[in-house]
Amino acid sequence: MNNIQIGTIVLNGSLMMALVFGAAGWWAVRLRSRRSEHRAPLVHALSNAFWIWLVIWKASYALFHPADTFREPMSLVYFDGGWRGVALASTAAAWYGWHYLTRRSVPARVRLDALLVYMLAGWTAAGLLKTAAGAAAVREMASGVVVPAMLLAVYWMIFSSADGKFRPAAATRAADGKPLTKGQAFRANAAALLLLSGLVVYGVYETVVSTGTGDDSEETANFAKGAEQAALRAGIATGEPAPDFELKNLDGASVRLSDYRGSVVLLNFWASWCPPCRVEMPHMQRFYQDYAAKGVVVLGVNLTATEEHPDRVRPFVEKRQLTFPVVLDEKGEVMKAYQVVGYPTTYLIDEDGTVREKFVGVLDYEKMKKAVSRARRTAAAHIDIAQPEHNNGINDVHQSRNEDDTG
Repeated sequence: MNNIQIGTIVLNGSLMMALVFGAAGWWAVRLRSRRSEHRAPLVHALSNAFWIWLVIWKASYALFHPADTFREPMSLVYFDGGWRGVALASTAAAWYGWHYLTRRSVPARVRLDALLVYMLAGWTAAGLLKTAAGAAAVREMASGVVVPAMLLAVYWMIFSSADGKFRPAAATRAADGKPLTKGQAFRANAAALLLLSGLVVYGVYETVVSTGTGDDSEETANFAKGAEQAALRAGIATGEPAPDFELKNLDGASVRLSDYRGSVVLLNFWASWCPPCRVEMPHMQRFYQDYAAKGVVVLGVNLTATEEHPDRVRPFVEKRQLTFPVVLDEKGEVMKAYQVVGYPTTYLIDEDGTVREKFVGVLDYEKMKKAVSRARRTAAAHIDIAQPEHNNGINDVHQSRNEDDTG
């Protein structure tokens, strides 16, 4: 997940999603076990297991990337161990939780129930955050939000583990030992019923909207008109032409963004005083070395107007042995044109000079690789739609470049 920008504040998207996942899961288990004698150990175990998971997930970056961590210790703040780190952290957290609850004589079925509720609630909350942050399209909510939420709602209503037994929630006994009345059972499941009803309504609405009336000529015409207008102006929104500019490099030579037309460009805004920028630079350099021959350029724009000591830019570049082109935004005009308020900021621009993605915060090598691959697929799809009768040769080029990316 990409980082989340709130004004000038940049939040680590993956970390925020993990925190939301853990908090939602913990809250759901706490609510579900409110009448259970096992509530205290369940809540305590899940809380500790989550923090164990988080620490190992973040620290595993040093295990998988020791050289980068040694060179830039702050990498541990901005990066994590990826899916390998998730697997390692999950194994450790699961072992701790299971061992802890076994020693406290919590039945296995209660542990499994808590784990299922925790995962479904966390999955739903993380999907909502991802969608709200713009990292997932609304029509892609099914896998990240709707499915786990429906499973959680149905499971919550059908089964109860408040007394350590799987059976209909209506048969669950209250704190005084008496069976719940129908009214009490309904109120106990009111939240789940409301959630399930809302999801059913959403599903019906989404089906009607996606089916439509069958006449999409007006929509197509509006799309074409919007695309034509976007092509006439420069902007920073996805799908619009990237604003061209001309700046001096460290040797005083003029460099224009349009000089790199025909290549995919990672336009990276950075400053020497910026800690995350320093962490990101080794990844930028390694990516440039690996992909320069594949039609990808890293163009670094130093935010010279924000530098307290502009003469430190060259030593910064030389110390880190950066070989990709670096230009100096001495007046801050390019920074304003691209509305850079968080550092670092990176724009991904395709071969035609069109903005494909914007990233605020640190990028690592794998994210750059995936972003370039997405940009080329998007550009190829756009050519297929706009010029179906003349795209064979162009598609061959994009296909070969995509093969290079995955090779």
